[in-house]
Amino acid sequence: MKVMIARHTGYCFGVRRAMELAFQWLERTPGPVFSFGPMIHNRQAMEILTQRGLVPWPEDPEELNGLDLARAAVIIRAHGLAPEAEKALRDTGVQVVDATCPRVAKVQRLVAKEAGDGASVLIWGGAGHPEVEGLLGYARGRGTVLASASDAASLPDMERVTLVAQTTQNLDLWPEVQAQVQARFPEAKALNTICQATVNRQSEARRLASECQALVVVGDRHSGNTRRLFEIGNGRGIKTI
Repeated sequence: MKVMIARHTGYCFGVRRAMELAFQWLERTPGPVFSFGPMIHNRQAMEILTQRGLVPWPEDPEELNGLDLARAAVIIRAHGLAPEAEKALRDTGVQVVDATCPRVAKVQRLVAKEAGDGASVLIWGGAGHPEVEGLLGYARGRGTVLASASDAASLPDMERVTLVAQTTQNLDLWPEVQAQVQARFPEAKALNTICQATVNRQSEARRLASECQALVVVGDRHSGNTRRLFEIGNGRGIKTI
């Protein structure tokens, strides 16, 4: 049996950076090290960090009573965080380590600029996903989540519209989403913000799906990246695991 390995595998730059920051701060911080939500969507990786001492930031602030937060740190995960939530963290006095993926941070700045210029920002992505929630925060009340291309037809009237994408969306679906949005809003600005690392891995999945009889995707089933790679193989009619 011949096994072909994708040219692009493993952690992308943003996830690798977040993991490395977590390990560094776990070694250097005298007090507890928290993560604001799971650092990445991979349970095995999170188990390793938990074994090293990483703990989740508590939902109930009273759980922080008695802790010397000046000696602690909290890590913003790779998906990013809404500015209001980040400010609330900093107001506690804890040291904040920003492990937001630089590609996600670029989209955050873009959303903030478009919203600041008066545009209504459509975010094509998963409602409730932490990256999307963070982008909504940067839209300052001018953001709307678009779950699928068909949702565009039911949107209310808007004078200025900018469309962006969650960085891990399926590139195959972007043209249809853009077309549906611009059919509803002919003057809409469409900015493809799907990350290049995502594009590379999806392109590899398509190539392998056309050359192989089966495709194995190694990752956590709760990860959007993993699910979309699975969907590419499965959608091309080959056995995908």
